[in-house]
Amino acid sequence: MRVLDEAIAELDRMDWLTDQTLASGKRRLLQDDAVALVFAERRAQEIGQSRWWLGDSSRAFDRTSRIEAVSKEDVVAAWRAYVRDGAKIRVYVKP
Repeated sequence: MRVLDEAIAELDRMDWLTDQTLASGKRRLLQDDAVALVFAERRAQEIGQSRWWLGDSSRAFDRTSRIEAVSKEDVVAAWRAYVRDGAKIRVYVKP
């Protein structure tokens, strides 16, 4: 856990979050989404997931604009909420 805590503390400095890394992350997500435009199964999955997770199947069609709207401040807020301040779970494995 010490190593994990040290890694989180280092990442929490946000040295890794630049305009270039944000743009790269957005490009990667948008490239993955482009596959859904070709395969009907993938598009159907996105529509179903939007209905399940977001409560509205039409949200599958505005994903591109939502990804493009993400700012560095949004990434910092998500990092703090879900990683830095998220509940830590310890798992012990015995042989």
